[in-house]
Amino acid sequence: MILQQISDILTQYAANSGGQAVDLLLRQRDVLAALSYRLAEMAGDAKGEYNAKYFQRKITVARATQRLINEGMAFNKADSKSLIENEDYYRAEMSKEAEAYKLDLLLKQCNQVLSAMSQRISFLKMELKSNQLSHNL
Repeated sequence: MILQQISDILTQYAANSGGQAVDLLLRQRDVLAALSYRLAEMAGDAKGEYNAKYFQRKITVARATQRLINEGMAFNKADSKSLIENEDYYRAEMSKEAEAYKLDLLLKQCNQVLSAMSQRISFLKMELKSNQLSHNL
């Protein structure tokens, strides 16, 4: 939902990047700023989930390695076998890592667009004041 709302604003902004009124840009920027806050929360949650999967994998692999060593297997062989046996933990970790990186990149891009919007708003306000002054003369 949040990602779709952000995408909608970015699409509107890109489509009308030269002809939007200041008040519309201000509204879009305000909504995008609020959504970027939620996106930051989502990114933080995703990083937490990734860290949890990372430690879950590390602990599971270490326990499997120890179990195999206790059963008489050499460490190198036990380590390799425990990695293979716990492939699902690696996949789950990689999935959460990818999600966290994606949200982090989207947040950075969202912040860049907010900056660009602020610059455009500032420019349009200056242009508007200049036009008003020239009409008053």
